[in-house]
Amino acid sequence: MNNLRKISLFVLMAAAIIVIIGFSACEESGVIVPVKGVSLDNNTLVLDADNESHKLTAKVFPENANDKSLKWESTDPDVVHVDANGIITGVNPGTATIIVSTVDGNFTDRCTVTIGPFKTINYSLLKWWLNSENTSSTLTNYIKVVDIPSEAIAGTSSPSEAGTLGKIIKDSGKRVSLIPVLPDEEIGEYAFYGVENLEEVKLPDTLSRIERFAFYNCINLASVDLSNCTNLTEIGQGAFGYCTSLTSIDLSNCTNLTEIGNGFFRNCTSLISVDLSDCTNLNELGGEAFKECTSLASVDLSNCTNLNVIGYRAFALCQSLASVDLSDCTNLNVIGQYAFYNCTSLASVDLSYCTNLTEIGQWAFGYCTSLASVDLSNCTNLAAIGQCAFSFCQSLASLDLSNCTNLNVIGNQAFALCQSLASVDLFNCTNLTEIGRIAFSNCTSANIILPASIISIGTNAFGSDNSTYCQNVTVPTQAVKDLVTVSGYPESRIIGPPAP
Repeated sequence: MNNLRKISLFVLMAAAIIVIIGFSACEESGVIVPVKGVSLDNNTLVLDADNESHKLTAKVFPENANDKSLKWESTDPDVVHVDANGIITGVNPGTATIIVSTVDGNFTDRCTVTIGPFKTINYSLLKWWLNSENTSSTLTNYIKVVDIPSEAIAGTSSPSEAGTLGKIIKDSGKRVSLIPVLPDEEIGEYAFYGVENLEEVKLPDTLSRIERFAFYNCINLASVDLSNCTNLTEIGQGAFGYCTSLTSIDLSNCTNLTEIGNGFFRNCTSLISVDLSDCTNLNELGGEAFKECTSLASVDLSNCTNLNVIGYRAFALCQSLASVDLSDCTNLNVIGQYAFYNCTSLASVDLSYCTNLTEIGQWAFGYCTSLASVDLSNCTNLAAIGQCAFSFCQSLASLDLSNCTNLNVIGNQAFALCQSLASVDLFNCTNLTEIGRIAFSNCTSANIILPASIISIGTNAFGSDNSTYCQNVTVPTQAVKDLVTVSGYPESRIIGPPAP
């Protein structure tokens, strides 16, 4: 009897286990799992042009829900069309909402889509379209050009005229904002040279190189959108030179940019700000890159950790430039000749983190008349301060060279007419051998403290008469004192050497 009861109990337990397993299997197979919600991968989206498409992806949860089928709709199909697979396509400029709904439970999510003003035009029809009644003679025409042949964007070898695409736009005389869908990775030399009716350009993510003079002298070009150009590596000589209507340039997403060519934005007289932050691969700012950008007030070089060279006249005559942050430029090696020449609003330069700096070129900061302080305290590899490097910096009151132990040469007129300079301590510059002629002339408030390593001092290095002499020169040895007096400096103003 007991055995019978045991068998019955066992049978009941086994049946219960089978039922539980059965329900679990049903649940795992999704047969009875209802939908609990849906989520889109984007809730806001901007498409530049009509006919531009994008696929929205919807995630139904839980993942093992039985019925994952979806319905798609647009609140305004005349602006945005959506198909059964979530592919949206711009129809006309405007804003509409795409709604995705689950069949099971009618759960929804939304994406607000804005279609920009650009009209998609095939290159083969562009000339006709620009000269047709479809375009405005007074307002800006927003054009996205597709199916561009390589030769149309390759540019020319002569600045006498633009490349084929640029010439079509120029000859139309119509005001144009352009998105070119490029056949290759480059925009060629002189491609849009002198296209005066080009007002805006948005460049695609496929772009890797902008060749020299590509947009040179596009005098009405007010906006260049490089936000998608993460593959851009090089911008050639004079690429945007004399684009006098350009007000700002943001290169912060151009993280693969390695080189900015000579005259890159030269004479862009309306340019106010340049963002180069996060250009971590940038190693050279070419000569005259921003020369005579007279409105340029701000340059962000933060995170430019591989910047090696600031070229000849790179920021010369940028008379509105008030500050330059070089604190992250730890690999900066050379500040070229005339690099910041006549930047009359530049008030301070912090080079204290530029531990690999070896050379400050001639006239690099010449005529920076508002420059009050220069911190070179950690520039332990600095070897040469060039001729007239800080000449006519009449507001320069503070100069820290205390740790420049490898400084070898201070060039002719390097600090001439720095009339506010109070003290220059060179005592720890134990490799300094040469101070050029007129190097500290007219530094009438300065006390210059010299190291024992000096072997050459140029004529009038510390002034030529009572109106130009430094206040004092402190010497460590008789040999150095003799060099100072031979240079034309009066012995009565010399302090030292210490008594033996």
